[in-house]
Amino acid sequence: MGTLELKLSLIQRLSLINDDDLLYRITRLIDRTEERQVLHFSPEVKAAIKQAREDISEGRFIEDEELDKYMERWVNES
Repeated sequence: MGTLELKLSLIQRLSLINDDDLLYRITRLIDRTEERQVLHFSPEVKAAIKQAREDISEGRFIEDEELDKYMERWVNES
């Protein structure tokens, strides 16, 4: 059973549970699991994030609307 099937199965099974205590314990288990999940980035990703933050601080970025206009011009020129 793949991840998606497992999730769907759990959702279906959870919807049938009427025991508040069990549902509370399941919620606490999920909460504790989420709290322990820590993202680990490679040195390359950390460097890219640092560079992106520096770019933003220095104004080296483009607003969405401006990018949309640029992309539209680029597509029409092709």
